Amino acid sequence: MVNYSYNFLALLVLFAISTSLLSRWKTKFTPGLMFSACIIINITAAIADLLSYCTIYYAKALPRWVNYLSNTFYYFCIFTLMTSYAIYVTYQLMSHRDREEKRKQILLVYGIVYVVFCALLVVNLFTGIIFSFDNNMRYIHGPLRFAGYIFLIYLTLTALFYAVTARGFSGSSYIGTVKHIIPVIYMLILFKLLYPEAHIESFIGAVTGMFIFIHLQDTRPEADPVTRLRNLDSFIEYIRYLEKKKQEFQIILISLRDFGSVNSAVGYVGGNEILMRIAHWLEEFYHSENVFRYGPVSFAAVLPRDTFTESDKAVHHIIDSFPQSWLCDKQLYHISAYYVDYVCEKLEGDPYKVVETLDYARKQTRDSTKDHIHYNDELAEDLDKKKELTEYLKHAIKTKQFEVFLQPIYSGRKKCFTTAEALIRLKDRDGRFISPEYFTSTAEESKLDYAINRQLIDAVCQFLGSCRELPIESVSINLTMQQLQDMSFSDSLINTMKKYSVPQGRIALEVTERIILSKDPAIQLSLFKLRLAGFKLLLDDFGTGYSNFSSLLRCKFDKIKLDKSLLDDGGEKSGLDIVSTLIELFHNNGQEVVIEGIETKQQCDAVLEAGVDYIQGYYYSKPLPMHDYLVFVSEHNY
Repeated sequence: MVNYSYNFLALLVLFAISTSLLSRWKTKFTPGLMFSACIIINITAAIADLLSYCTIYYAKALPRWVNYLSNTFYYFCIFTLMTSYAIYVTYQLMSHRDREEKRKQILLVYGIVYVVFCALLVVNLFTGIIFSFDNNMRYIHGPLRFAGYIFLIYLTLTALFYAVTARGFSGSSYIGTVKHIIPVIYMLILFKLLYPEAHIESFIGAVTGMFIFIHLQDTRPEADPVTRLRNLDSFIEYIRYLEKKKQEFQIILISLRDFGSVNSAVGYVGGNEILMRIAHWLEEFYHSENVFRYGPVSFAAVLPRDTFTESDKAVHHIIDSFPQSWLCDKQLYHISAYYVDYVCEKLEGDPYKVVETLDYARKQTRDSTKDHIHYNDELAEDLDKKKELTEYLKHAIKTKQFEVFLQPIYSGRKKCFTTAEALIRLKDRDGRFISPEYFTSTAEESKLDYAINRQLIDAVCQFLGSCRELPIESVSINLTMQQLQDMSFSDSLINTMKKYSVPQGRIALEVTERIILSKDPAIQLSLFKLRLAGFKLLLDDFGTGYSNFSSLLRCKFDKIKLDKSLLDDGGEKSGLDIVSTLIELFHNNGQEVVIEGIETKQQCDAVLEAGVDYIQGYYYSKPLPMHDYLVFVSEHNY
């Protein structure tokens, strides 16, 4: 009985593993299902071994065919078990698309060997070449008694495949697992050869399963916990592998539009369920594991690339096939997607450049009306320009090349220019001004806006400190999201004002609704601290698409700046009606109103008649250098 106790130990290990795997069977994660199948076969083999022991023990009391059937079934289970583990490990080692042909050849060899040994079991019923029973129903080993060591052949082949694969792709986490499994199993086989009566075949399978299970636990950080797809780090590792292979490839990036509204409707649990369904659909669609969760609502498929025609066909195939509706809680939700198609013919250097390229192309697609963008030379040139501008911005920050301009703001009540808005400007290497919208958006994307605005604040404070008799009330400064997320910003601003002896109230702060609509508690706390410190707050660009009145109630603003687009919407008359209504509404709420973008006398007279408090625009003045602003105020305020 001692020789069969290994089966009980094997069952204990296998049941412990299977308990953890129960929840994974619902995910339809292909490697997990394959491993689960191996565990089930392993459990069946251990039970079959115990069953064969019982039939041998009571052989004389049972019909001969029962003894033959139970022992044949045991050998069949052992053959199937070792074959399944060999196939599983080989599948993981050869999972990359460029090794698909080799994998098929290897699996074909396994299949042939498996069929041969199954045929031997059938032959054994007539010849006893593996096992038989004599006239007294005693179990007799045949000349091929070690046929059960078919797994030794599998193991040797797997070791050879490991050696080949390890040279080709050192990043595969399965390689390390196989490296540890092989010597342990060989030691167990040696034990079996020394003690032939010990039935440890199922135990060897359980040890193999335990190593793979530990591997699955250890590699969990490489897989996305929601979709079970490999994550961005794995994506980068795979791109690095393709680079080493000098293989051309195509990436199709699938991003979901407005998934936040889906989360609002079904909650994050329901949203995760939909993401999991999409991930499974993509795995099935591409018949491979070369699908990754690239971002929160983005997936990447990496495909081999042969010709442009095939590449173009591949992206249109997914666009035409991707479902527009997904089921959650018995209800369909419409989810549209947009796509980036990127063909890499030659990758040299850092694979993060691919991520940079995809992110840029994805942003271009998201911000356009198109659903699909093919990354081409034009986009590549735009990206190079943006990268060049980013480097130039870093240099400009370091050498303090930014200039601060002030745009006068006219007070309709006092009939003079009482405030101004500080605006940052930058010249290129040829001395020409760069479009502010262009370089500020690049600065925000590259997280350089904080440092740029820091220089703007310093320049404005220095100007106001040196011109304390300037007949204006305040200069407003636009705040960035990074500044408001910095809990020390308010203290830093106050210290800068003290450094240049700027009187309290001379600095006003402008905030866009895009910022205050953020749910980041740090931003709300920073705004509260700034108000508490006595700074006046202005809501900028009201009417540009983010506007809602709940944001005005959450954060009390002293002034509301209406965007010029409100005058343009629906024609001059209806636009003026909108502005008049808003002015009355904000006045009733105790807030002053500034209107931007006024360019003609007709517009100016109309908004003044509507009761606007302040006017900003080219009609009065464009943004001026600080010295010219001093001259302008001196001439117009006296």
